[in-house]
Order: sequence, then C-alpha cells, then structure tokens
Amino acid sequence: DLFNQPARKAKRRLIRSRKAERVLPRPTNLLRPVVRGATLKYASKLKLGRGFTLDELAAVKVSKRNALALGIAVDYRRKNRSQESYLLNVNRLRQYMGRLVVFPRKGSKMKNGDSSQELRDQAVQVTDKRIVAFPSKPKAPKARKITAEEEAKDVYGTSRNLRTVEKMWAIREKKQREKEEAARQKALRKKKKGKK
Repeated sequence: DLFNQPARKAKRRLIRSRKAERVLPRPTNLLRPVVRGATLKYASKLKLGRGFTLDELAAVKVSKRNALALGIAVDYRRKNRSQESYLLNVNRLRQYMGRLVVFPRKGSKMKNGDSSQELRDQAVQVTDKRIVAFPSKPKAPKARKITAEEEAKDVYGTSRNLRTVEKMWAIREKKQREKEEAARQKALRKKKKGKK
C-alpha cells in the first residue's frame, strides 16, 4: 500500500470536498472542546476533545438535543474537573454562538432563532477542524537582571516554611485547641476550689 499512498491522498481530498459541497453552508466538522492530554508529559498541550459537557452547554443555554443540530459535539461522560477548562470551553461556545448563522429548515419559513437574510447571504462555510481558534499561549516574560531586593529574599526558606505550614496546620490547630481546653478546665477547677 506504500506505492498507492499518493492516490489515497487524492481520494481522501476528493471525499472531503464532496462532503463540504453536500453539507454546504454548514461547517464540515463539529465544534469540539479544548482539552488537555491525560498524562503529565502531554498535559501542557491543548487538543480537541470528543464533545462539550452538559454543564458547558447549560452555561450558554443550549440544550443537549439542540446542540448537534447547531453543529456542537456533546460528550456525556466528560466531567469538568477545573474551573479554568470549564470557562475556556464556555468562552469557546460563546464565540461560536456569536458567529453562528442559522438557516431556516424550510426555505422561506422563518423560525425564532434563525438568522436574518443579510447574515445568510454573507455566510461562509468553515472547513477548518478547529472552527474557533485555540486560545493563544501567554508569552514568556523576558529575561532581566535580578534586583538587590529580590536577591536579599530567602525564597527557598519561605517556600519550605509555607510547605511546613500547609502540612502541619491541622496538627498545630488541634494542639492549640487542646491547650485552650486544658486551660479552661484548669480555670474551672480553680473556681470550684475557691467556692468550697
């Protein structure tokens, strides 16, 4: 099949263009969420996921039944584990909904939610897989000289201290409560002795 590769490439391209003609003016692909890789190695990279969660769809007021009709993929199994990724995908949906041009199902019969004739005339088919662009990565800060104030700070010591506080706060709090309780009990005993 190695020698047939160029022909297969041409065939795939032809199939893609025929599909684009068939679904015109709809996008050739469904809108998919931005997710991160599952393992530590790939967690820093963004990629397209299977579909949006029901919570993400609810945030933009799109029902799960209507989502597919609007060209939005749905994944019932995926969960939102962080607020950051949830907001990222909600913003992605909002961008899409803002740019979406809805054509009436039956030529002339307009329904609530359908786009105006002007917008329908200007509509262009999107063939890109991403449909809505990925969020841009924040730029890395430029290198600069360390100031005398920064050099004087004990960053390592501070971080170790914070780590210890995080690890020991419950134990320390418990000891403090026990100490206060013992002091209160002692005061009560003294009070009882004084009454006798």
